[in-house]
Amino acid sequence: MSKDTPLILVVDDDVQAGKWTRTLLEVEGGYEALEAKDGNEALALSTLHQPDLAVIDVHIPGEEGLEAILLMRRHYLRVKILAISGHFHEGDDAGRIAKSFGANAILSRPFSTEELLNHIETLLKTD
Repeated sequence: MSKDTPLILVVDDDVQAGKWTRTLLEVEGGYEALEAKDGNEALALSTLHQPDLAVIDVHIPGEEGLEAILLMRRHYLRVKILAISGHFHEGDDAGRIAKSFGANAILSRPFSTEELLNHIETLLKTD
C-alpha cells in the first residue's frame, strides 16, 4: 500500500454494498480501500493497516456500528470517520448519536458517487 494514497476502510455487513463502495473508492476516487463485514473485523484491520478514513455503516453486526465508531475513535485518534446509514433523516437522533460517538460526518443512503467522494475528500483535507 502506497504511503501517498489515502487508505480507506469500508465497514458494511451488506457484502454487495461494501464491494460497490470499495470499487467506487478505488476506481473513481483513486484511493486504496479495505473491506470489513463487522466492527470486530474493522478494529482488527485498523490495527494492522491504520487507515486514514473509515466509512462505517452504523447498523452492522458484531461490534455494532456506533460502538465501532466509539472504539475506533478511542484507539485511532487520527482516523476520519464517515458514518453512513439509510436511517439518517431530519429529526432522527441516529446522526447526532453517531457524531457524539466520534463520527466526523454522516451521510444518508442512498447517496451518489459524487456525494460520497466529496465527503471523503473534505474529511481527508481536515486536520
